[in-house]
Amino acid sequence: MVKAYSLGLDMEMMLTKTNGKQVLGAYDKTHKRIYLFDGCDLDSMRQTLLHEIGHAVHSYCVDSKAILKTAKKAGWQLKEFRSTFLADNTMYPIVLQARDADSKAWEDALQIFSERELKNKRTADGRYVLEAPAKYLNRLEYQNPLETFACMYEQQYR
Repeated sequence: MVKAYSLGLDMEMMLTKTNGKQVLGAYDKTHKRIYLFDGCDLDSMRQTLLHEIGHAVHSYCVDSKAILKTAKKAGWQLKEFRSTFLADNTMYPIVLQARDADSKAWEDALQIFSERELKNKRTADGRYVLEAPAKYLNRLEYQNPLETFACMYEQQYR
């Protein structure tokens, strides 16, 4: 853990306010470090550390399947895009149509999503897209499934 005080690190993006709340820490996967920013006071330190530890845990100990299962429990919706036919055209499937994923599609998605795709909320081929519940669209914990996992980890150990 490093208290990021005058380290000269390029953390400008991390210090931005997210949904009106200042980000107080970050996890650097490459160097396996947790950074606490200058705005993180003693009252916020435990919560911030737990959240960033959640990111460390999902980076090294938890596979994408478990993160996607956590996202499903948290209310994330999975949309599946399939090619379909226009009206009477039965020769060429030329339109992609979004459908709510059924349980089989969720099982298929468990095999496909990588950590990077979870962060982007879609598979590289565009077949599956994750959507946060409409009532939580502006909440930090629903920014992407990795944030959802870290927030749930944080809440579990508070």
